[in-house]
Amino acid sequence: MGRLTTSEIEGIHVIEDVIHQVSDRRIRKMLDKHLDDEKRHARVFGERYKAMQKEAGIDIQPPPSPAPREQRFNLLTLVAYLETQEARAIALLEAYKELFAGDEESVKWLERNIKDEKFHATWTHMQLERWIKEGMAEEVRQARVQAQQTDRRAFWIQVFSFLRVMPRLIIRGHLPPLFSKQPAPM
Repeated sequence: MGRLTTSEIEGIHVIEDVIHQVSDRRIRKMLDKHLDDEKRHARVFGERYKAMQKEAGIDIQPPPSPAPREQRFNLLTLVAYLETQEARAIALLEAYKELFAGDEESVKWLERNIKDEKFHATWTHMQLERWIKEGMAEEVRQARVQAQQTDRRAFWIQVFSFLRVMPRLIIRGHLPPLFSKQPAPM
């Protein structure tokens, strides 16, 4: 839950960096809704993260700090980036639902967020397709390639981060619950 909180905070920062540049009222309205959803997700995941720590009887720790952003976005590259990230978020949240099976409170919020992420994935995809029809096919293609490269780098960073801590988790007796329907331990 801590990493989910951080991911939502990172999404907030990315949208906030660009939203003030948007003059198209329809797109601005969609980005405002997207931003509101991300803020709600960050709040809910953060609250759930604290509650889980309390339930586990451990000292409350803040979620991981957001990663420094290396990339700056304009509206087109932001929408392409969000399209890619929202698609990944849906799959990730579905996996988290499996990990947290048995923890009804967490699963409830994951399901609500999946619904929002599907909406975000749809609107970003539709906006990119609209720009293609308006004659920006090459710009959209380039933005999507850039978004996929950024996503690929982020994916490998997450994998290597996980691999780095895995030995400590195993030594402490926290084996991944691959075949269990019990929630993952803290």
